[in-house]
Amino acid sequence: MKTDLNAVTLILTLLIFGCLLPAIVMAFKIDERTLADWLDKAGEHAVRVQEHLVCQGHFELGQVQADVLWCRSQRIVL
Repeated sequence: MKTDLNAVTLILTLLIFGCLLPAIVMAFKIDERTLADWLDKAGEHAVRVQEHLVCQGHFELGQVQADVLWCRSQRIVL
């Protein structure tokens, strides 16, 4: 990636917390296609982390109920 990792982390964090895509594009002067690429890569990484840590048993989670696991996300259509 050509962009500073701290900037990418900040932008992905803003997206996760519901900041609108057009606001990020304007504030950071980043192309929407670039943001879409970052989101795809972040999603793929999250899947790999889950598979490694949770699915392969590296963490003993005990009992987890789906109704107590909350995730806030925003569907972004480009």
